[in-house]
Amino acid sequence: MTEVATPGPGRPDPGLGGPRGGRRIAADRVGVQRWLLAALAAAAAVCLGVGGQAAVARGAMSPSVGLSVGALAAALAVLGLPSISVRLIARLCVVVSAAFLVRFGALSGSLVVGSQNVLAWLVGVVAVFVLTDRLGTDAQPGLAETGAGVAEPRSDSGRARVLATVQAVVLVTLAVVLLAVMVTPLALPYVGGSAETGNGPKLESQGGGGASLRSSEDLDMTQRPALTDEVMFTVDTDRATFWRGETFDQWDGRTWTRSQPERYPLSLSGQVTTYPDDLGAGGTEQFVQQIRIETSYADVVFAAPSAAKVVANNPVFQRADGSLGTSDVPFGSGATYRVTSRRPVLTEARLRSVEGGVTPPDVTRRFASPPATTARVTAAALKATDGAGSTYDKIRALERWMGARTEYSLDAPLSPKGVDVVDNFLFDTRLGWCEQVASSLVVLARANGIPARLATGFVPDERDPVTGRYIVRARDAHAWTEVWFPELGWVPFDPTADVPLAGKSQTHQTLVEWLVDHAVTVGLAAAVIAVLAVSGTVATRRWRRRPHSPRRSAPWAAHADARLDALGAQVGRPRQVCETASAYSAALAERYDDERLAAVGQAIDDAQFAVNPPSAERQATVDAYLRSAVVPEEPLLTTNGAARGGAGQ
Repeated sequence: MTEVATPGPGRPDPGLGGPRGGRRIAADRVGVQRWLLAALAAAAAVCLGVGGQAAVARGAMSPSVGLSVGALAAALAVLGLPSISVRLIARLCVVVSAAFLVRFGALSGSLVVGSQNVLAWLVGVVAVFVLTDRLGTDAQPGLAETGAGVAEPRSDSGRARVLATVQAVVLVTLAVVLLAVMVTPLALPYVGGSAETGNGPKLESQGGGGASLRSSEDLDMTQRPALTDEVMFTVDTDRATFWRGETFDQWDGRTWTRSQPERYPLSLSGQVTTYPDDLGAGGTEQFVQQIRIETSYADVVFAAPSAAKVVANNPVFQRADGSLGTSDVPFGSGATYRVTSRRPVLTEARLRSVEGGVTPPDVTRRFASPPATTARVTAAALKATDGAGSTYDKIRALERWMGARTEYSLDAPLSPKGVDVVDNFLFDTRLGWCEQVASSLVVLARANGIPARLATGFVPDERDPVTGRYIVRARDAHAWTEVWFPELGWVPFDPTADVPLAGKSQTHQTLVEWLVDHAVTVGLAAAVIAVLAVSGTVATRRWRRRPHSPRRSAPWAAHADARLDALGAQVGRPRQVCETASAYSAALAERYDDERLAAVGQAIDDAQFAVNPPSAERQATVDAYLRSAVVPEEPLLTTNGAARGGAGQ
């Protein structure tokens, strides 16, 4: 008979890790299968990656950088901190990522519109909680009846647990996503409201991108715009469009002004008064925009034309042209407002079909009178539209004419003093930015007797991959032309779209050019892969070099625990949910009248949770006892080391 020393406070098992390695392993990491730990790391990486992406999406940094850094941090925390509870780390990743999404507005829009990454975050959250719940049952294999009528662990229990876990993740995810998609659009209007006050306005952005959000009584075409990456505002809506700020209709050859600068307050309900020439406000197509100000000062209320209703905490005024602004207190960072807009359905056929309709005399007088320009500009305007039948065809002909002879460039030379800006752009420099391009189309249209005016605002160029919101930066400031049509009102045209970029090739980007432009992203992705590969290799080597570590003891504990459950089933004493192996074996020792059973449960708990798991000899003694069902072939040592005989001794 071999005597096995039971571990005690002053008697650690020989040859074990733990104290010798100088590092403790968290209890919920002991015996966890590698597939479960890897899946938990991946789920946490998804959550924190999406959170990191939301945190940097509105800055100059690429969202992919935030995604990579967040995912890497989560994976390293789950895999590389063995002394900290894996449950705690994974759930902390969920909490931190949720804080990022709330802080940066990713959870304030509908999940139906372009929010694939938010849906991915939800999947990650569900996976984290399902997998952390599986940590407590990972070491419990299923049982199968053997030929001798004894319950033994199933050989395929590991695969079954994987399939069951995947099934649970899929089913819970489908339920959560379905609920979120259906309930979120209905609940958010009551949770967050449609208008927020935000911070107080500050004029810190003078001279920067924030100037694009400040109203102006005139627009000087001899000043170069300052376009930066600063985020001006974000728009939560279901479609891209022009977000108009102001319009101008009086041109003197160098500067735009407006003929009706008067301001009128909106009604108490926020309804916008529709003026006779704004026929678009009666259109059948309606959509809503939720706008959040990100810069420190804004007194222009941007909206897709034509605005029909505004919900805001600050008083709002309107002009006769349909443009909007704040009456007394401008918006500051964090302020939000909601605009409902209406417009007619516009198609080429529809625009041609209204030809010959009635144009009010006031519209002709204000917007179609011969413009202040040179004789060669007027002659070129008439020549370019020669043969074009409808107003729409004439506008398109003018756009093609400008596109064939001019180029877009922010580095275009400024017009000399005393020189007509449009003439200088069309015939001398042939280089200009959007304001010069759009101004030229207005002048050319008016030279043909077509009502037109200049509009300024922003056009969407970037959509947040997390929220589906449009991110509007200072560089997205734009100017375009609005042309009046009978029955339709003001219709936007963007001549810059037909003017090629100066010095830019129109060919597709090569692979090398793409790699150069995305060098940071590619480098971070390579670093993530390399770190995970190295971490996995090191962890595998350490696992193999520690044959008596808790990880190696856990499969034995699972088999022994299953046999212990089978012993209880034989005498009608099932195990309670909250019962440890030690407590359960002590209860069975009384039922079987065999105190040696208490040592079985103690050994099983030591294998799963103790710093020094039971030695191989102690495990063999327990196995021998369990195989004998009640009377072991060899005496089993109790926890104090005293040997006992069989049941019949």
